[in-house]
Amino acid sequence: MAKDKFVTLAIHTMERAKMLKAFLEAEGIETKIVNLNILNPISSGVRIRVHESDLPQALQLIETMKNSDVEPQDRSKQILIPIDFSEYSKKICEIGFLFAQKLDAEVVLMHAYDVPDYSIFSRNATPSVIYDFKEFEQRRNKIIKSESADFQSFVKYIKEKMKIGELPERNFITLMDEGVPEDVIIETSQKYNTALIVMGMRGKNLKEIELLGSVTAEVIERTNVPVLAIPENVDTERFNSIKNILYATTINNSMLTSVDVIMNLFKGNPFNLFFTHFEQKEDAWNEIKLVGLKDYLERIYQGVNVEYALLKLQNDDFLPAFDELVLKNNIDLIVVNTHRRSIFMRLFSPSMARKMLFHSDTPILAVRN
Repeated sequence: MAKDKFVTLAIHTMERAKMLKAFLEAEGIETKIVNLNILNPISSGVRIRVHESDLPQALQLIETMKNSDVEPQDRSKQILIPIDFSEYSKKICEIGFLFAQKLDAEVVLMHAYDVPDYSIFSRNATPSVIYDFKEFEQRRNKIIKSESADFQSFVKYIKEKMKIGELPERNFITLMDEGVPEDVIIETSQKYNTALIVMGMRGKNLKEIELLGSVTAEVIERTNVPVLAIPENVDTERFNSIKNILYATTINNSMLTSVDVIMNLFKGNPFNLFFTHFEQKEDAWNEIKLVGLKDYLERIYQGVNVEYALLKLQNDDFLPAFDELVLKNNIDLIVVNTHRRSIFMRLFSPSMARKMLFHSDTPILAVRN
């Protein structure tokens, strides 16, 4: 029986593609590398393809491989800021550079772009197909040239803002790479041992169809690096002096690591920390645990005022009660924990972090638990 068609699994550099191909073929999955630029076989834009029927297994194997990746090389702390040259990106940069100043970190300004697929080229191509391929290469080069020019203009803007004191003076490097944005962002964060990723989110007005493909949501679900998601309408001045932080959490020992992340990001700034736990059914132990947690944190982190609240589901939905809590306490930042889950769980059972990401107009810090 003939195998089904090949589909694109990922886009990587040639070196990374060869590693992935060897890994998948060792597991019995037939893999092809399609290079979009035959004149320069080490260029970016290499696509890894597998049979459509093998796609679920290949995705699961990639998840496993990512879990077992070696630790990134030791570097000084860095803040990664993916940009798209919009006014929104400028606002995100303001907040990203602020955190870089707080952490004494370098900034990595990164732009990822994707070139439309060209899958009909082959060695047996007719002259007309070869002509089409040349036309495709011309379009691709035009896209790269345009993206590079936009990037240079954006970098010039950043330097001018630092020069006049509207952005903190920080060392920064620039990266531009071709590929699926969420993949490029995650790989870059691993390469540079990133302390924080600062990204944008659209908030309540985003259409449902747009939620499924959100780059920010995918990065949050897949990375081990804390991600700060900034709503489009955030008040930058208010963000400069965060006073009230709400931590939506499950009650377990691993959450204390997330608390350390919060304390390191906002050290030196007095703030109130509100803990909330979502309770599906009444359990007296939940409040006992929260009282103990409050006492512990106030002893360990002196000067931080800690409060807690139990939220009960209303008609299988926690968001109405959560909104009320955010408004009542004038919350400036929401912190949520994320957990590594299979790709099928990410697609068909959205996490609390993903739900809140597209519901809230308040900045969200997502931390891997």
